[in-house]
Amino acid sequence: MASVKSNGAQIFYEESGAGDALILIPGLGAHSGIWGPFPKMFAERRRVITYDPRGLGRSAGGTNKLSIGLMTSDAKAVLDAAGIQKAALLATSMGALVALRFALDYPARTSKLVLITPAVFRTRYGEWLLDTLQLFRERFSPEEFVRAFVLLAFAPPFFEKGYGMIKEVSRMLTPTPAEYEQIGRQLECLKDADFSSEISRIEAPTLIIAGQHDILAPIEGARKFASKIRRSRLVSIPDAGHSPFVEATEEVVKAIDEFL
Repeated sequence: MASVKSNGAQIFYEESGAGDALILIPGLGAHSGIWGPFPKMFAERRRVITYDPRGLGRSAGGTNKLSIGLMTSDAKAVLDAAGIQKAALLATSMGALVALRFALDYPARTSKLVLITPAVFRTRYGEWLLDTLQLFRERFSPEEFVRAFVLLAFAPPFFEKGYGMIKEVSRMLTPTPAEYEQIGRQLECLKDADFSSEISRIEAPTLIIAGQHDILAPIEGARKFASKIRRSRLVSIPDAGHSPFVEATEEVVKAIDEFL
């Protein structure tokens, strides 16, 4: 385990494996532990970097106002500290916005993009959803917030066959009081995140993985996203929601391995 200073925050990161670099960027309210066995799996063939976003896990939040740009600078600081000039970025949910911003700001340092259930276009539905999640955060306890969030994050069929896994994910996602405040800041900064006019500038080969039953990032947005990137491929997971890494592990890992 190592750490790096980035814009007033101390960011903790870990690496494993050897070969071409791959950095994993988690989603809303998640730290590196949420990846479970996947870093080890990917490290069999490449150098894998995981880190705790600022204000989550072992990383301090700092005093700077949170933004997608600030979170992108943290990812860059981790790669700089690890001595990595160019990497593939694998990101999920809100983390996909960080990866997208990185690819736009540092195209020469981006080899490939893997974006899982990204939500990159501003819509009335998306704005209503963000307002609702922020309302949940203000009114609910951390445990209640995670319980509500998880209900939106998994497709109903997976509740029947993967209930034990859902309970484990819920446990890992339950934030401390300080992390719960940071989730509020993440939700707030998402309201200003709109890269729709810039997406066509992405040159890195891009794999987009979307769940057909995703409520948090509907697949229509992923299709629109894919149509804007010249070198993109969309993989649709039929029975998955917002968590295809968990809901369809083998299919997702196979698609990523083949792409990378």
